[in-house]
This record gives sequence, structure tokens and C-alpha cells, in this order.
Amino acid sequence: MEQAVTRSIERLAGQANYGTWAFAMEMLLIDLDLWDCVSEKFVADSVEAKKKDAKARSKICLMCKENIYPMLMHLKTARDTWQALQKYMLTAGYCDGYICCGSYSMSN
Repeated sequence: MEQAVTRSIERLAGQANYGTWAFAMEMLLIDLDLWDCVSEKFVADSVEAKKKDAKARSKICLMCKENIYPMLMHLKTARDTWQALQKYMLTAGYCDGYICCGSYSMSN
């Protein structure tokens, strides 16, 4: 099931698909019980927590195209990876979905 879901998510290519990618990835990470690694000040203070964070980071990175990898290679946590992508992708102010805009309305 997980493989089918990840195959249906378009890999992050850049700012043009960031909003829809971020929403889909948030839903995937929630489904896999990994979102807390990104959304909270997650403390990887045990072997199990470190594995969980590494899994979340790998899911995020593997759902990016190869041209994005250089900006992620030096990052160590899922939260740092998510925040770096968010900061970089939102810098230009491009918005393809409600995540970029901060709120969603049906009139968009």
C-alpha cells in the first residue's frame, strides 16, 4: 500500500509543484506516523526515535528529484530537511496551493 501511495505522489521538482507536493507528503507522513518528526520539536533521544526520524527524512528526500539533493545532503533531521525545503521553495513567493498561501479557499 505504501509503495502505491508514494508512486502516486509527484516528486518535488522545484517551486512549481511545491504546494501540492508538500500537502501530499504531509498526508503520507501522517499516515506513516512520521509527521511528528517534522511538525514538533521532535527529540531523537533513543535508538527508536532516531530510526523514526531517519525514516521520515528518507521519505522526504526520496520524494525529491535529484536536482534537489545537493541542498539536502548536509541536513541531519527530518525537521531540518522539511524546513529547508519550505524556506527555499517559498522564497520566490510562488504559490501553487494552499500551503504556500497559508490558507485555502475554494475560490482560489
